[in-house]
Amino acid sequence: MSPAKTVSKPRVFISHGSLDKERFVTAFAAALRAAGIDAWYDQWEIRPGDSIVRKIFDDGIGRAEAIVVVVSATSVTRPWVREELDAAVMLRIGSRIRIIPVVLDDADVPVALMAAAWIKVSDPSAPGDAVRQIVDTLYGHVSKPPVGEPPIFAHDTAPSGMTVADATAMKAVGDLQVADDYPFASIGVVLNRLSATGMTAPSALESLDVLRATGYLHVEGYLEESQAMLRLTPFGMEEYLRFAVPAYAVLRPRIEAAVVNRSDVTARGLATELGCARVVVDHVFEDLDSLGLVKLARDLSDTGVWEVSALMRRRVAGARPIGTEE
Repeated sequence: MSPAKTVSKPRVFISHGSLDKERFVTAFAAALRAAGIDAWYDQWEIRPGDSIVRKIFDDGIGRAEAIVVVVSATSVTRPWVREELDAAVMLRIGSRIRIIPVVLDDADVPVALMAAAWIKVSDPSAPGDAVRQIVDTLYGHVSKPPVGEPPIFAHDTAPSGMTVADATAMKAVGDLQVADDYPFASIGVVLNRLSATGMTAPSALESLDVLRATGYLHVEGYLEESQAMLRLTPFGMEEYLRFAVPAYAVLRPRIEAAVVNRSDVTARGLATELGCARVVVDHVFEDLDSLGLVKLARDLSDTGVWEVSALMRRRVAGARPIGTEE
Protein backbone atom coordinates (compact mmCIF):
# COMPACT_ATOMS: atom_id res chain seq x y z
CA MET A 1 0.00 0.00 0.00
CA SER A 2 1.50 3.33 -1.03
CA PRO A 3 1.95 6.01 1.68
CA ALA A 4 -0.64 8.78 1.87
CA LYS A 5 0.20 11.90 -0.08
CA THR A 6 1.41 14.80 2.06
CA VAL A 7 -0.62 17.95 1.41
CA SER A 8 1.06 21.30 2.02
CA LYS A 9 -0.94 23.48 4.42
CA PRO A 10 -1.30 27.10 3.27
CA ARG A 11 0.19 29.65 5.70
CA VAL A 12 -1.94 32.72 6.44
CA PHE A 13 -1.10 35.87 8.41
CA ILE A 14 -4.05 37.42 10.24
CA SER A 15 -3.89 41.20 10.46
CA HIS A 16 -6.37 42.58 13.01
CA GLY A 17 -7.03 45.13 15.69
CA SER A 18 -6.75 44.13 19.34
CA LEU A 19 -10.37 45.12 20.02
CA ASP A 20 -11.54 42.36 17.65
CA LYS A 21 -9.60 39.52 19.29
CA GLU A 22 -12.13 38.33 21.82
CA ARG A 23 -15.27 38.79 19.75
CA PHE A 24 -13.96 37.30 16.49
CA VAL A 25 -10.26 36.80 15.73
CA THR A 26 -9.32 34.11 18.28
CA ALA A 27 -12.19 31.79 17.32
CA PHE A 28 -11.68 32.62 13.65
CA ALA A 29 -7.96 31.75 13.73
CA ALA A 30 -8.64 28.52 15.63
CA ALA A 31 -11.29 27.51 13.07
CA LEU A 32 -8.85 28.17 10.22
CA ARG A 33 -6.21 25.96 11.81
CA ALA A 34 -8.78 23.22 12.44
CA ALA A 35 -9.70 23.39 8.74
CA GLY A 36 -6.12 22.88 7.54
CA ILE A 37 -4.90 26.48 7.30
CA ASP A 38 -1.65 27.32 9.11
CA ALA A 39 -2.98 30.58 10.58
CA TRP A 40 -0.35 32.95 12.07
CA TYR A 41 -1.99 34.77 14.99
CA ASP A 42 0.12 37.08 17.13
CA GLN A 43 -1.42 35.87 20.39
CA TRP A 44 0.06 32.42 19.72
CA GLU A 45 3.29 33.41 17.99
CA ILE A 46 4.84 36.33 19.91
CA ARG A 47 6.47 35.48 23.24
CA PRO A 48 7.94 37.77 25.90
CA GLY A 49 11.28 39.13 24.72
CA ASP A 50 10.58 38.49 20.99
CA SER A 51 11.20 41.26 18.48
CA ILE A 52 7.68 42.26 17.49
CA VAL A 53 8.82 43.78 14.20
CA ARG A 54 10.83 40.70 13.23
CA LYS A 55 8.12 38.27 14.24
CA ILE A 56 5.37 40.12 12.36
CA PHE A 57 7.20 41.15 9.20
CA ASP A 58 9.72 38.32 8.79
CA ASP A 59 8.11 35.27 10.39
CA GLY A 60 4.49 36.28 9.86
CA ILE A 61 3.97 38.33 6.69
CA GLY A 62 7.26 37.29 5.09
CA ARG A 63 6.40 33.57 5.11
CA ALA A 64 2.67 33.82 4.42
CA GLU A 65 0.93 32.76 1.22
CA ALA A 66 -1.97 35.03 2.03
CA ILE A 67 -2.81 37.85 4.42
CA VAL A 68 -6.26 38.00 5.94
CA VAL A 69 -7.05 41.56 6.97
CA VAL A 70 -9.87 41.75 9.50
CA VAL A 71 -11.58 45.07 8.73
CA SER A 72 -13.76 46.54 11.45
CA ALA A 73 -14.85 50.01 12.51
CA THR A 74 -11.71 50.34 14.66
CA SER A 75 -9.09 47.98 13.23
CA VAL A 76 -7.96 49.98 10.20
CA THR A 77 -7.15 52.97 12.35
CA ARG A 78 -4.74 50.98 14.54
CA PRO A 79 -1.04 51.77 13.80
CA TRP A 80 0.10 48.14 13.61
CA VAL A 81 -2.72 47.21 11.26
CA ARG A 82 -1.79 50.13 8.99
CA GLU A 83 1.85 48.98 8.92
CA GLU A 84 0.87 45.38 8.18
CA LEU A 85 -1.52 46.52 5.47
CA ASP A 86 1.17 48.67 3.82
CA ALA A 87 3.56 45.70 3.79
CA ALA A 88 0.89 43.43 2.37
CA VAL A 89 0.02 45.87 -0.41
CA MET A 90 3.68 46.12 -1.42
CA LEU A 91 3.94 42.33 -1.60
CA ARG A 92 0.73 42.13 -3.63
CA ILE A 93 2.09 44.66 -6.12
CA GLY A 94 4.99 42.28 -6.62
CA SER A 95 2.46 39.45 -7.20
CA ARG A 96 3.87 37.56 -4.24
CA ILE A 97 0.86 37.33 -1.96
CA ARG A 98 -2.93 37.22 -1.83
CA ILE A 99 -4.82 39.70 0.36
CA ILE A 100 -8.22 38.59 1.68
CA PRO A 101 -10.24 41.29 3.48
CA VAL A 102 -12.74 39.98 6.05
CA VAL A 103 -15.20 42.77 6.85
CA LEU A 104 -17.04 43.09 10.17
CA ASP A 105 -19.72 45.58 11.22
CA ASP A 106 -20.37 46.77 7.63
CA ALA A 107 -17.14 48.74 8.05
CA ASP A 108 -15.80 50.83 5.19
CA VAL A 109 -13.10 48.99 3.27
CA PRO A 110 -9.84 50.95 3.01
CA VAL A 111 -8.94 52.25 -0.44
CA ALA A 112 -5.89 49.99 -0.52
CA LEU A 113 -8.16 46.90 -0.30
CA MET A 114 -10.95 47.93 -2.64
CA ALA A 115 -9.40 46.10 -5.58
CA ALA A 116 -9.62 42.79 -3.70
CA ALA A 117 -12.81 40.76 -3.35
CA TRP A 118 -13.74 40.67 0.33
CA ILE A 119 -15.66 38.39 2.65
CA LYS A 120 -18.46 39.97 4.69
CA VAL A 121 -19.17 38.60 8.18
CA SER A 122 -22.60 39.58 9.46
CA ASP A 123 -22.23 37.79 12.81
CA PRO A 124 -18.70 37.88 14.34
CA SER A 125 -19.62 35.04 16.69
CA ALA A 126 -20.16 32.71 13.69
CA PRO A 127 -17.01 32.75 11.50
CA GLY A 128 -17.79 29.44 9.77
CA ASP A 129 -18.74 30.80 6.35
CA ALA A 130 -15.68 33.05 6.19
CA VAL A 131 -13.47 30.07 7.13
CA ARG A 132 -15.04 27.94 4.41
CA GLN A 133 -14.49 30.57 1.74
CA ILE A 134 -10.85 31.03 2.72
CA VAL A 135 -10.22 27.27 2.79
CA ASP A 136 -11.84 26.86 -0.64
CA THR A 137 -9.76 29.73 -2.03
CA LEU A 138 -6.39 28.61 -0.71
CA TYR A 139 -6.89 24.94 -1.54
CA GLY A 140 -8.21 25.77 -5.01
CA HIS A 141 -11.65 24.27 -4.47
CA VAL A 142 -14.17 25.58 -6.99
CA SER A 143 -17.81 25.46 -5.92
CA LYS A 144 -19.29 26.19 -9.34
CA PRO A 145 -20.80 23.14 -11.08
CA PRO A 146 -18.59 21.43 -13.66
CA VAL A 147 -19.25 22.04 -17.34
CA GLY A 148 -21.18 19.14 -18.79
CA GLU A 149 -20.55 17.30 -22.02
CA PRO A 150 -21.54 19.12 -25.23
CA PRO A 151 -24.72 17.84 -26.91
CA ILE A 152 -24.24 14.85 -29.18
CA PHE A 153 -24.70 16.87 -32.36
CA ALA A 154 -21.80 19.19 -31.41
CA HIS A 155 -19.34 16.30 -31.92
CA ASP A 156 -20.37 16.00 -35.56
CA THR A 157 -18.71 17.66 -38.50
CA ALA A 158 -20.39 19.72 -41.20
CA PRO A 159 -19.97 20.36 -44.91
CA SER A 160 -18.12 23.54 -45.80
CA GLY A 161 -20.27 26.62 -45.27
CA MET A 162 -22.81 24.84 -43.05
CA THR A 163 -23.10 24.94 -39.27
CA VAL A 164 -22.92 21.70 -37.30
CA ALA A 165 -26.53 22.17 -36.16
CA ASP A 166 -27.75 22.64 -39.75
CA ALA A 167 -25.75 19.61 -40.92
CA THR A 168 -27.28 17.54 -38.10
CA ALA A 169 -30.77 18.60 -39.18
CA MET A 170 -30.01 17.75 -42.82
CA LYS A 171 -28.68 14.35 -41.75
CA ALA A 172 -31.77 13.64 -39.65
CA VAL A 173 -34.07 14.18 -42.64
CA GLY A 174 -31.82 12.25 -45.02
CA ASP A 175 -31.36 9.34 -42.61
CA LEU A 176 -35.14 8.98 -42.26
CA GLN A 177 -35.69 9.11 -46.01
CA VAL A 178 -33.06 6.43 -46.58
CA ALA A 179 -34.01 4.24 -43.59
CA ASP A 180 -37.73 4.32 -44.48
CA ASP A 181 -36.95 4.27 -48.22
CA TYR A 182 -39.59 6.93 -48.60
CA PRO A 183 -39.32 10.40 -50.16
CA PHE A 184 -40.74 12.24 -47.12
CA ALA A 185 -40.14 12.40 -43.37
CA SER A 186 -42.70 13.81 -40.93
CA ILE A 187 -41.76 16.87 -38.91
CA GLY A 188 -42.60 15.13 -35.62
CA VAL A 189 -40.24 12.22 -36.25
CA VAL A 190 -37.48 14.58 -37.38
CA LEU A 191 -37.83 16.74 -34.27
CA ASN A 192 -37.75 13.66 -32.04
CA ARG A 193 -34.56 12.48 -33.70
CA LEU A 194 -32.94 15.89 -33.31
CA SER A 195 -34.03 16.06 -29.67
CA ALA A 196 -32.08 12.84 -29.08
CA THR A 197 -28.92 14.63 -30.25
CA GLY A 198 -29.41 17.41 -27.67
CA MET A 199 -31.00 20.00 -29.95
CA THR A 200 -33.93 21.96 -28.55
CA ALA A 201 -37.11 22.28 -30.61
CA PRO A 202 -36.53 26.00 -31.35
CA SER A 203 -32.94 25.30 -32.45
CA ALA A 204 -34.06 22.37 -34.62
CA LEU A 205 -36.81 24.42 -36.27
CA GLU A 206 -34.36 27.23 -36.93
CA SER A 207 -31.91 24.86 -38.65
CA LEU A 208 -34.68 23.29 -40.72
CA ASP A 209 -35.87 26.74 -41.79
CA VAL A 210 -32.33 27.70 -42.79
CA LEU A 211 -32.06 24.50 -44.85
CA ARG A 212 -35.36 25.36 -46.53
CA ALA A 213 -34.27 28.92 -47.29
CA THR A 214 -30.90 27.80 -48.71
CA GLY A 215 -32.35 25.18 -51.04
CA TYR A 216 -31.46 22.01 -49.14
CA LEU A 217 -34.95 21.18 -47.90
CA HIS A 218 -38.47 21.13 -49.30
CA VAL A 219 -41.36 21.48 -46.86
CA GLU A 220 -44.91 20.36 -47.57
CA GLY A 221 -46.98 22.67 -45.35
CA TYR A 222 -45.43 24.78 -42.61
CA LEU A 223 -42.63 23.76 -40.28
CA GLU A 224 -44.68 24.76 -37.23
CA GLU A 225 -47.51 22.38 -38.22
CA SER A 226 -47.55 18.83 -36.86
CA GLN A 227 -48.64 17.53 -40.29
CA ALA A 228 -45.68 19.05 -42.15
CA MET A 229 -43.68 16.66 -44.33
CA LEU A 230 -40.02 17.19 -45.20
CA ARG A 231 -37.75 15.95 -47.94
CA LEU A 232 -34.33 16.94 -49.10
CA THR A 233 -34.21 18.68 -52.45
CA PRO A 234 -32.03 17.05 -55.15
CA PHE A 235 -29.29 19.49 -54.17
CA GLY A 236 -29.79 18.70 -50.48
CA MET A 237 -29.91 14.93 -51.05
CA GLU A 238 -26.67 15.03 -53.03
CA GLU A 239 -24.99 17.00 -50.24
CA TYR A 240 -26.39 14.63 -47.61
CA LEU A 241 -25.27 11.49 -49.43
CA ARG A 242 -21.75 12.80 -50.00
CA PHE A 243 -21.48 13.98 -46.41
CA ALA A 244 -23.24 11.28 -44.40
CA VAL A 245 -23.21 8.07 -46.49
CA PRO A 246 -19.62 6.90 -47.15
CA ALA A 247 -20.84 4.09 -49.43
CA TYR A 248 -22.26 6.69 -51.83
CA ALA A 249 -18.80 7.29 -53.30
CA VAL A 250 -18.96 3.68 -54.57
CA LEU A 251 -22.70 3.41 -55.18
CA ARG A 252 -23.03 6.35 -57.53
CA PRO A 253 -20.41 5.19 -60.07
CA ARG A 254 -22.01 1.72 -60.06
CA ILE A 255 -25.45 3.22 -60.68
CA GLU A 256 -24.11 5.37 -63.52
CA ALA A 257 -22.32 2.39 -65.06
CA ALA A 258 -25.50 0.32 -64.96
CA VAL A 259 -27.41 3.14 -66.67
CA VAL A 260 -24.92 3.19 -69.54
CA ASN A 261 -24.26 -0.52 -69.91
CA ARG A 262 -27.75 -1.98 -69.48
CA SER A 263 -30.91 -1.26 -71.44
CA ASP A 264 -33.40 -2.60 -68.92
CA VAL A 265 -32.23 -0.85 -65.77
CA THR A 266 -34.89 0.39 -63.32
CA ALA A 267 -34.60 2.15 -59.98
CA ARG A 268 -36.36 -0.62 -58.06
CA GLY A 269 -34.33 -3.43 -59.61
CA LEU A 270 -31.03 -1.61 -59.24
CA ALA A 271 -31.71 -0.78 -55.58
CA THR A 272 -32.36 -4.46 -54.86
CA GLU A 273 -29.25 -5.51 -56.77
CA LEU A 274 -26.99 -2.99 -54.99
CA GLY A 275 -28.57 -3.46 -51.57
CA CYS A 276 -29.36 0.22 -51.09
CA ALA A 277 -32.47 2.30 -50.58
CA ARG A 278 -34.44 3.03 -53.69
CA VAL A 279 -34.51 6.72 -52.81
CA VAL A 280 -30.75 6.76 -53.42
CA VAL A 281 -31.12 5.29 -56.91
CA ASP A 282 -34.08 7.57 -57.65
CA HIS A 283 -31.95 10.53 -56.62
CA VAL A 284 -29.12 9.58 -58.97
CA PHE A 285 -31.56 9.03 -61.82
CA GLU A 286 -33.21 12.41 -61.21
CA ASP A 287 -29.84 14.13 -60.92
CA LEU A 288 -28.61 12.67 -64.21
CA ASP A 289 -31.90 13.70 -65.85
CA SER A 290 -31.57 17.27 -64.55
CA LEU A 291 -28.05 17.44 -66.01
CA GLY A 292 -29.40 16.36 -69.42
CA LEU A 293 -27.36 13.16 -69.37
CA VAL A 294 -30.31 10.75 -69.49
CA LYS A 295 -34.04 10.76 -70.12
CA LEU A 296 -36.29 8.90 -67.74
CA ALA A 297 -39.41 6.82 -68.18
CA ARG A 298 -41.66 7.08 -65.11
CA ASP A 299 -44.78 5.25 -64.02
CA LEU A 300 -46.56 4.95 -60.68
CA SER A 301 -44.41 2.07 -59.44
CA ASP A 302 -40.94 2.52 -60.94
CA THR A 303 -38.54 4.65 -62.93
CA GLY A 304 -36.45 3.52 -65.88
CA VAL A 305 -33.99 5.06 -68.32
CA TRP A 306 -35.01 5.14 -71.96
CA GLU A 307 -32.28 7.33 -73.43
CA VAL A 308 -28.60 7.80 -72.53
CA SER A 309 -26.68 10.71 -74.03
CA ALA A 310 -23.27 10.47 -75.65
CA LEU A 311 -21.94 12.74 -72.91
CA MET A 312 -23.17 10.27 -70.30
CA ARG A 313 -21.40 7.42 -72.06
CA ARG A 314 -18.21 9.46 -72.21
CA ARG A 315 -18.63 10.37 -68.53
CA VAL A 316 -18.77 6.72 -67.49
CA ALA A 317 -15.96 5.74 -69.86
CA GLY A 318 -13.81 8.40 -68.26
CA ALA A 319 -14.84 7.17 -64.78
CA ARG A 320 -14.79 10.70 -63.44
CA PRO A 321 -15.01 10.57 -59.61
CA ILE A 322 -17.94 12.14 -57.79
CA GLY A 323 -17.41 15.81 -57.14
CA THR A 324 -15.40 16.55 -60.29
CA GLU A 325 -18.30 17.27 -62.63
CA GLU A 326 -17.68 19.96 -65.19
